[in-house]
Amino acid sequence: MIKTIFTPNKGYHIADLQKEAPEEAIELNYPLITNGFDQLSWQSEESLETSETTDNVYSDDEHSSDKLREASFNNEYEISDTLLTTHKSLFGDDLSDHETDTPLSKSHKGHKKMTNKERKKLKRLKKSQRKGHKQIISNNSPSSVDRAAILKELYQTAVGSGDSNALIRIRDVTIFSEDLETLLDDNWLDDSIISFAYEYIYTSQIIPTLTERVKYGRKDQIKEAIFLLLPTFSFLLANSPNPSELKDVLPNLEHSSFIFMPVNDNIDFGEPEGGSHWSLVLFCVDDRKAIIYDSLYRANEGESMRLIKNTEAIFGKKFEIITEKHTPQQINSSDCGIIVIAITALLTARVLNVEDNRFLNLKLDNVELSAIDARIFLLGTIANLVKLKSKK
Repeated sequence: MIKTIFTPNKGYHIADLQKEAPEEAIELNYPLITNGFDQLSWQSEESLETSETTDNVYSDDEHSSDKLREASFNNEYEISDTLLTTHKSLFGDDLSDHETDTPLSKSHKGHKKMTNKERKKLKRLKKSQRKGHKQIISNNSPSSVDRAAILKELYQTAVGSGDSNALIRIRDVTIFSEDLETLLDDNWLDDSIISFAYEYIYTSQIIPTLTERVKYGRKDQIKEAIFLLLPTFSFLLANSPNPSELKDVLPNLEHSSFIFMPVNDNIDFGEPEGGSHWSLVLFCVDDRKAIIYDSLYRANEGESMRLIKNTEAIFGKKFEIITEKHTPQQINSSDCGIIVIAITALLTARVLNVEDNRFLNLKLDNVELSAIDARIFLLGTIANLVKLKSKK
């Protein structure tokens, strides 16, 4: 159970049960069909007086947080109820039957390790992802032809609206024309798209919302409370032989309560576009918990453990490791990256919008993700931003 709560005066902090009486976390008792992004607030509110503050903090941004929100793509179609994620593993197991566990923990006796046969099957799947093989996992759902066509149209709009190969920039992330191809249906996302999504959520959602909610906090309580670490940094942290030496290289995480870190199975520093699977680790720093969300069961278990171990070296403390048994499972070989983004958006919404003095629910039971709708939102938003830029 996560014991971190939010109050306007203190921001995020561990509840003092002698002085505070937090409400229980709100459980999701119904199926939620989502693309992740629709759980965030995209309507500009007059009560949010964030433009000046955000511009002062990020004077090099091309867009204010309000403009970034307004550029969010408004799809006229409802979220697709076909081609949704499943709660069955690659091997057909119903993950809801598995106990939530702490992988590789000495104190956990019931942890079931994957067999060599299972690992070999996953490795074949990983290799096939980068070779362009599709539908490696059996799936009888109908194809989403209309949505694939929407993606192609949005891609053409974005590329056609740009006046150069470098289409859009948010903070330190630049999106090029070739990056957008990875957002087309059944393509494997590269780290540039994940980086863009993280910067977009951070700048358009986290900063303005916390600026409004934290009444008497310091700037670091706004800038660093929820941190979406870019894939470049999480890769560096996971694979560094001396992680304690990275403190001057990594962003300042000292005041962070929640840190989202994408995990990739690439271990080759000489091949930045290597690897074949993305997953996510959410560090709840105040609770000292690291929660693993993997859309291919525990395919990135070893990589996640390495990242957690090196993060412990950065913080100088141990984290309890939890594998979220309800993580939505991908139904093809290419959606791992977009699912990481969708889960990040959904969980960010829960953390950002949690009621004052209420515990958080970071479980994903009853959540069904539409990966293609998440792709549409991102590609449509990029197309809108490119069009805004071209009008300047």
